[in-house]
Amino acid sequence: MDMSKTSNKGKKQKKAQDNAKFNFQDTNHWIKGGHNKTTIDKFYGACQTHSRTKPFEFVKDEPPILLGEDNGANPVEYALVALAGCLTTSLVFMLWQKESGLTKLSQH
Repeated sequence: MDMSKTSNKGKKQKKAQDNAKFNFQDTNHWIKGGHNKTTIDKFYGACQTHSRTKPFEFVKDEPPILLGEDNGANPVEYALVALAGCLTTSLVFMLWQKESGLTKLSQH
C-alpha cells in the first residue's frame, strides 16, 4: 500500500475541515429597559477573518405591553426572522443546485 497517497488524502480532508469552520461574532450594548443594540461586523471562515462592507445593527426592544418602548423587534421576533431566513436560504440553494427554475418563494 502506498502510504503517501493516504497521507495526502488526510491532508486534503484536514484542509477541507479547516475551510468549513466558521465563527460568527456580535457585540451587544444595553441602552435602557429592554432596549439594546447588537452590531455584527467580522466573522471567521475559510481560514481567515472577513469584515462586512458596513456593520449590521439590530435594535431590540419590547412592545409597551411587555414594558418596553417598541424601539425594535423583540428577541423572539428576531429568532423567528433567523429561522425563516435559514429555511429560505437553505431551500433556495438546494433548489438552485437542482436547477429547479424557482422564481418566487414565500413563507407565512
